[in-house]
Amino acid sequence: MKQYILPLAFACAVVLPSCFDDKGNYDYVALSGFYVDTTDAVSLPVHSQFDTLYLNPRLVYDGDKGDLSFAWTIYFYTSSLTGNPATLLATTEELAAPIAAFPGRYWVEFRATDKQNGRIATRRYSLTVESSGSGLLVLHERDGLVDLDLVKTRLLTGNIARDEVKRRMYTQANPDHPLTGTPVAVDMMNYMTQRYIAIYTSDDGVNISPDDMSVTKTFRDLFLFAPRVARPGGYLVPYGVLSASPGETSDGMEMLVSDGVCYSNAVLFAVLLGGQPIFAERSSTAGEYRAAPYPFMGFGQIVIYDELNGRFMSGSTVATTLSTVAGSGDKFSFGNIGRELVHLAYGFNGQYMIYAIFKNRVDDGARYLYVMDFYST
Repeated sequence: MKQYILPLAFACAVVLPSCFDDKGNYDYVALSGFYVDTTDAVSLPVHSQFDTLYLNPRLVYDGDKGDLSFAWTIYFYTSSLTGNPATLLATTEELAAPIAAFPGRYWVEFRATDKQNGRIATRRYSLTVESSGSGLLVLHERDGLVDLDLVKTRLLTGNIARDEVKRRMYTQANPDHPLTGTPVAVDMMNYMTQRYIAIYTSDDGVNISPDDMSVTKTFRDLFLFAPRVARPGGYLVPYGVLSASPGETSDGMEMLVSDGVCYSNAVLFAVLLGGQPIFAERSSTAGEYRAAPYPFMGFGQIVIYDELNGRFMSGSTVATTLSTVAGSGDKFSFGNIGRELVHLAYGFNGQYMIYAIFKNRVDDGARYLYVMDFYST
């Protein structure tokens, strides 16, 4: 089927005897062929979110295509355009653009406009966008911009046909909110009604939707009061610490260290009270502190390492303060370790067992492995 778009409001035909001469003073302009050939009857398969969509509209035009302008748009699949805003995908004749739209059904429309006389040729495609699925989220930096990739591998996900990588998902979904700095952390909160991916860089932080990767909260939106300095250094969403919940479900707690200050967000309590979860600063009951970028939880307690005083500090999940951890082992005291923390992570029996690597404040090359059980402190 060929589609013809003509700039005529009506047409009339007059049959006159052949002996009559046309003595009118007219200018006759021959209109060139201008239509979209739809005889190929393209049927689009289900398209994976953030993959590039390629389409050739098969435009027929006898004139100079330099006289045409092009636009590809996408909008929700409805029978009416009323209240259905379109998103521009490209301004080229052929489409080659990643589709970052929320999973669902859409129309993709091609429009060519003759800039000389306003004639228009269009074609519309039905498109179903599916979720990118599960995999490993990789936060990385290139040329000063931080972005997010999704690595899907058969080693971790058995129901895919081949390994693949979804690239630059964040910048595709949020071209107006670039992330700068260096990568700090990416993790997912999944608790009751709260479901979001948290991204932190050395000078910014956002929450994004797992469905379309769009920003749902900016850095300032995450706090009860504006942080002293926007300099994220460490972030943690603990799993399986407060309850025997499934491994992919958070226990309703997240912690952030920004410029040496510890902030906590009791998502559990905010949701139960009908409020929006936000970070609040943790003050100290034992003098000034500077939190290392490795917050964690041990037996229902928020725990940080104070780099300034060489000690561990902790506080209840519902409190607003931190105090020096009591108790000691045979070789050291939690409240007076006196060394510089190099790295800290959960170990075996990860709910309470912590492995930490320290070095002396004056680095002499020595490294110390501490295995600590915070269940009994």
